Amino acid sequence: MSATALQRVVVRMMYDLAFRQRVYANPERALCEVPLTPQERQWLVTPAPSAYGADAYRSSRALTGLLEEFPVAGALVVRLPRGTHRLQQFFTTPAFHQCVQERGSMAAAFGSYLGSAMFRSRKTSPEMTHIATLETGIAQVRRASPALLSTASITAETTLGLAPWVALLTVHPDTLERYSALLASLQQCGGSLIEAVLDTQHRLPHGPAFRGKATEFVLASYLPGSDSPSLERLNDDLGKLLAIAKTPRLPTDLSILVEEMGCEPQEAQEVIAGLVDDRILHPCL
Repeated sequence: MSATALQRVVVRMMYDLAFRQRVYANPERALCEVPLTPQERQWLVTPAPSAYGADAYRSSRALTGLLEEFPVAGALVVRLPRGTHRLQQFFTTPAFHQCVQERGSMAAAFGSYLGSAMFRSRKTSPEMTHIATLETGIAQVRRASPALLSTASITAETTLGLAPWVALLTVHPDTLERYSALLASLQQCGGSLIEAVLDTQHRLPHGPAFRGKATEFVLASYLPGSDSPSLERLNDDLGKLLAIAKTPRLPTDLSILVEEMGCEPQEAQEVIAGLVDDRILHPCL
């Protein structure tokens, strides 16, 4: 019995009315990609359809939780035409269904949705995509477990990669300042942050037009022992190095890359050691 797959389909049916209707109309076709037996598919359509929608506020509660992690991107969407409805539509998207069925990260799926073409047009600023990228990175590092902190000594044979509590992001150069200004505006609104996000009467400050295709590296981090995540702009060389380190490498390989950027061998080794001491690079166990 594929109990886990069955349970995940139930969750999807609770959130997505159209999907639920497709399952009731033709379970085999609607669930062709889910490894369920004919009996299990029949179990899904045995209750009255209304049983799956008994909790009318389920989606709203889930959306509130997501907006608490994506307050700035969420506030921008809410102020678009039919913005709240478009946020609710997340629970009907393939990204949502795949996330639930494969037990992925709901925050990552929601961040991808916010940064998608759904919220881009010739009349809107491209800031949404870049701010969604920032908040997705923050959500990612929040989920890193301090238990992953290694106390093992590093040798020449130890592979190093980006630590799980950091995320390397690529965004437009205007993004950090714009994000900070919008978040500050929401925090000064009075009441809770989620109330400010949803309050369309609260006017958000105007910002830059995000012109051009230039990008910069930003590091989101939530180091063990820190009070909250942080965002830091990186220079191009460091950003490129950390981008390469997304694939674990030996310390000597990373030092060679630093040398190619213009450093002496001893200095290159010190750069790598410093990134390890700062817990940006981490042993891959």
